[in-house]
Amino acid sequence: MSKNQAEGGFFSHLAELRKRLIHSLIFLSVLFIICYYFSEYIYGFLVDPYAQAVKNDDANRRLIFTALQETFLTYLKVSFFAAFFLLVQSF
Repeated sequence: MSKNQAEGGFFSHLAELRKRLIHSLIFLSVLFIICYYFSEYIYGFLVDPYAQAVKNDDANRRLIFTALQETFLTYLKVSFFAAFFLLVQSF
């Protein structure tokens, strides 16, 4: 194997990696937008086990948001992690 063939193989692998990363980021972005649309439902699904566990507790416990932007950021995080989970599960 000559030096030019080895370099050509290396650069073709880099080009393939670049193409796959770009496709993954595009798919992640599309999934993120879809998951953000359903983020309230996903959040409710994730919080439901906690709500069921403290439902019959004597103390009145509930989840609160302490900052103005916290609701928005929570839904963004839930959407991103759900999209990432779906992306990983699709491969």
